[in-house]
Amino acid sequence: MEHKRLLIVSLAFILLTSAILVAWSASTRLLRAYEYASQFAAAPRVGESGTNLSLVVYGGDPQPLRQTLELFQLVKAQNIEWKGASTDGQGHPVNINFKLGSVNFAKLNTNTFNGTATALDSHVSIDDLIDVTVRADTVNVTMTFWTYMDTFPAINITGVLTGNVYLKMSVQVLPIHGLDFAFYEFSGDKFTVNMCAITPMNLILQAPANNQKVHGDVMVQALIQVVPELSLENVGFGTDYGENMPMQYNEGNGLWECGWQTLHTGNGGHNIYVHAEAVDREGGQEIARYQGNSGVWVEVNNPWVNSYMDKGQGLEGFGGLEVILTQGSNSWKQGTGFPIWLDLQLEAPQYWADGQLQFNCWRIDDGQGTIFQDGNPTLTITQEVFDKLFDGGGNARELKCIYMPTQP
Repeated sequence: MEHKRLLIVSLAFILLTSAILVAWSASTRLLRAYEYASQFAAAPRVGESGTNLSLVVYGGDPQPLRQTLELFQLVKAQNIEWKGASTDGQGHPVNINFKLGSVNFAKLNTNTFNGTATALDSHVSIDDLIDVTVRADTVNVTMTFWTYMDTFPAINITGVLTGNVYLKMSVQVLPIHGLDFAFYEFSGDKFTVNMCAITPMNLILQAPANNQKVHGDVMVQALIQVVPELSLENVGFGTDYGENMPMQYNEGNGLWECGWQTLHTGNGGHNIYVHAEAVDREGGQEIARYQGNSGVWVEVNNPWVNSYMDKGQGLEGFGGLEVILTQGSNSWKQGTGFPIWLDLQLEAPQYWADGQLQFNCWRIDDGQGTIFQDGNPTLTITQEVFDKLFDGGGNARELKCIYMPTQP
């Protein structure tokens, strides 16, 4: 009897846990579906001819689509079937599957393209959550490219579906085939869709420039514009070295800025970028969040210090030499191989390796020979010294800290 009671309790616990997990999964997916659906104008269900659905959406740059259409200024084809995958404006996966009986497509003018198709049968799945099914005997589509507020690339698409038209938009409540909820459905002989897709953000990393050599403290500047209907958030600067820092808006020049200390990044080529988010809110409720970024490649090019031993037959590098660095009121020890900058003071030890090595000099060489030498263990990187640490092409040079064997 005790075992039976225990079995019943265990089964009840399993059923309760399963119900909670199913409810949590369903509520999470419904919330995500609501965020999608809220981006579109509410479309009432009507079963009559002449139904119109108007949408204003924010998404990616339509220019790649335009470049593709330019390649096919006049097209006639039969029995087309296409499957593909892409992402929406928020980076969610979009799977597309459509069939057409015939297509006639042409460029009407500089910004307008028109196409007519028959026997449309299409299905679109967004993030394995929203499903859109469209079928029609005939479709006429006009696409016009334009610029919103003279800044944001946009496209107007008008589609007129005629004949036996069927349209269904549904949400997959649970990731189980057949368990969906239709939030919009239409069946009739004519349906018109007007969609305006606008690039939500214009983001350009202006400084530093692509392929630029940088050193020391660099001012990063970006022009970021967002459509008035959205708010701009989380503007930041990042590098492939793992650095990430917020940027501030400069009202004086209208740019977003931050200081980048390249000394922490390491010499060599690096990808740097500015990122931001455009957020759509209605009544205090976040509807959508659109990501934007712009990046360039730069070469970090800071002068550096290495330690050498001079045995009279050339220089032999060695590591581990600790130099005292002073900047203002701050002092610390650093092992050689570190970058240097203007107004930094360096103090090399007089003796090293248990007294077996003695300081000789600081030295800067170019391709022709020595251009700077100082025999004092303490050296301040003045403007004169700093200028010698770069060649005429802006390439950084090495500051050598040279030791010699101690004389017996």
